[in-house]
Amino acid sequence: MNAKKSFMNRQFSFASILKSLSLLIIVVALAYSSNVHAQCCNFINSGQNLDTLPTFGVALGDIDGDGDIDAFTVEAYQNLKVFKNNGSGSYTLNQTITPASGEQDNFGVYLKDVDNDNDLDAIVIPFYNSAGLKIYKNNGVGGFTLFQTVSSNLGCHYAGVEDLDGDGDLDVIMAGWMSSNVSVFKNNGVGYFTQFSFLTLINFGSSNDIAVGDVDGDGDQDAVVVSSSQGGRVLINNGSGTFTDNGVTLGNTNDNYYTVAAGDMDKDGTVDLVFGGMYAPLTVLKNSGGGTFSVFAVYASGNYDKHMKLVDYDYDGDPDVFVSSYGSHGLEVWRNDGEGNLSLCYENLNPMPETYSHGFDVGLIDNDQYYDTFMGEFGSDGDKVFFGDPTFYVIPQAASICPGEIYIFPDTTTSSTAVIHTSQLSSIQGCDSNIITTLTVIAVDTAVATTQYILTAAASGAIYQWLNCSTGYSWINGETSQSFQPTASGTYAVRVTQNGCSDTSGCYTILGTGLTENLAGLAHIFPNPVTDVLRIEPDQDLGPVFLSVYDIYGRLLLNAKPVLNTSYSMDLSQLTSGVYFLTIQSASRQHARYKVIKE
Repeated sequence: MNAKKSFMNRQFSFASILKSLSLLIIVVALAYSSNVHAQCCNFINSGQNLDTLPTFGVALGDIDGDGDIDAFTVEAYQNLKVFKNNGSGSYTLNQTITPASGEQDNFGVYLKDVDNDNDLDAIVIPFYNSAGLKIYKNNGVGGFTLFQTVSSNLGCHYAGVEDLDGDGDLDVIMAGWMSSNVSVFKNNGVGYFTQFSFLTLINFGSSNDIAVGDVDGDGDQDAVVVSSSQGGRVLINNGSGTFTDNGVTLGNTNDNYYTVAAGDMDKDGTVDLVFGGMYAPLTVLKNSGGGTFSVFAVYASGNYDKHMKLVDYDYDGDPDVFVSSYGSHGLEVWRNDGEGNLSLCYENLNPMPETYSHGFDVGLIDNDQYYDTFMGEFGSDGDKVFFGDPTFYVIPQAASICPGEIYIFPDTTTSSTAVIHTSQLSSIQGCDSNIITTLTVIAVDTAVATTQYILTAAASGAIYQWLNCSTGYSWINGETSQSFQPTASGTYAVRVTQNGCSDTSGCYTILGTGLTENLAGLAHIFPNPVTDVLRIEPDQDLGPVFLSVYDIYGRLLLNAKPVLNTSYSMDLSQLTSGVYFLTIQSASRQHARYKVIKE
């Protein structure tokens, strides 16, 4: 296709412009987020059913140093289980730990490096007062051995595990559900814990959960506890691990709070809180500074929320809320808009399995960038693993363009050739959406057959318009048939419209149209037929002339520029046998054409 043809085909029709505008509207509607790698708020069941005995606590971490996320679970009132990950999110039971008689009543578990040896140890939280806080040390390859049982006289659900005294190791703070007591256990740096402080909360009752965070902005880790009948309470750390109850009630005392999490929900640099509970509303409390809080938003819930994690699953810079519930929804995920406003974007509903869960954890289980969950099942169906689904919407579509047009895909990339293209967009809930476009270019047959004076388009049943290449591809009036016989020498093309598309052929040269085969008065040629050398004798003094030899398709093969006052010879020995045409054009614009037969 020549340059002129390319220019013509880059011109959009009005219909193609409307098509492009429609696609841009689709792009605006779908491209809610610029982060095309955001995780979709959707989870798929991996099909695993691990340990058919009821589970309380779950903790995830790389226990064997192979780069994937393993699991440590607490069976209700019985054993501890260690599951290793094969790297793609499939778990195998690796170790069963049976606590001693009287020490089997445990609930929560945390995987932390308590002895600073660069592997994850297990901190197991006692469920009843008699069980004791237990430390299981890791041998470096995921094998655990009981290192210490600390008599705590404190039955709990979960705990806070942070550096509470600023000495560089991890300590533990627990709040009892069987009493109003809170106790701090300090680490000596090698994973040996001793009870450091003991605090009885006044007019609070039992504590169902505890979260830690620097709520007053003084650089140390404070704590927040929640109860079934007295709302929440802030415990202020003096920096050495001694906590004081500030006596201020948080939330609604009529709500049965069972779980609490601490994090910066509105990206203002302060630690905010989220409460959840037994058929209690999910409540966001914003930090007003100095450890004081006010209720920001309340979301009705019909579930028995048991545990909570704050994780930025959609990578937008703010924590979202994962909740496990002891009810038909199992896992819930609430998306944070960056200001602390939450919207429920996922819950386990049919056909997803119902998971009655006390404990769970969130991590990159199947070794991709999308967060997954390991759900402890409080029943006989087994613990379940849900993989974060990176693609929620997969939309196949077909599109076509005419030759020379440019197609705009939903992700704004373009193509003028046939291709299968995937546009990855982010929809209104942060879900990655793949629009798979199969783009075809409609074929237009622009082949042309030539005879001595006639051009014929190869396409049948099309619309034709013959063009004069030498005058800027101007249309030749009335020449709309499949075949075209020029009335003058020149270069010609045809624009073919077929299957709703138009394309232009290359240019073809036709010479000598309308002239006699041998016009008298210019020259004689001989011999004809000729074998090698053709002689040309002028009938008059022609002066400088152009001699040109063409084949029957109008292609120039030989030319010369002699002064034709006497006879002149042209060597045709290199030509194959056939019919050729010799043209003579003088300076005075006289011209003639001669048929030459080459033997």
